[in-house]
Amino acid sequence: MELTYKWIAIANRYTQMYLNRQLEPYGLNASQYVFLLHICRRPGITQDKLPDLIHINKSNVTRALAQLESADLVRRESKPDDKRTAHIYPTEKATALYPVIMEIVETWDAI
Repeated sequence: MELTYKWIAIANRYTQMYLNRQLEPYGLNASQYVFLLHICRRPGITQDKLPDLIHINKSNVTRALAQLESADLVRRESKPDDKRTAHIYPTEKATALYPVIMEIVETWDAI
């Protein structure tokens, strides 16, 4: 069983290295692209739902969204009736980048 974990860890590391290299020209890294995929697929998703989809804690979601927001890839909106809930929308830049990200991911899957 330990050997299986080792190979999973190695595969994950190579995936991260590939994604970081391919996404770098777009100002993204392997830990950020998954947020854009979910946000582009579900514009208006609430920030509270992302931790369950991506399986990371809320503070990491907040940090990643702040980075994506400063890169002009997402925007947060609070609804007038509930200021505590932030809805996340992709920007035009993110929408244009979505097919590029998908091509990178699909190429890695094929490899």
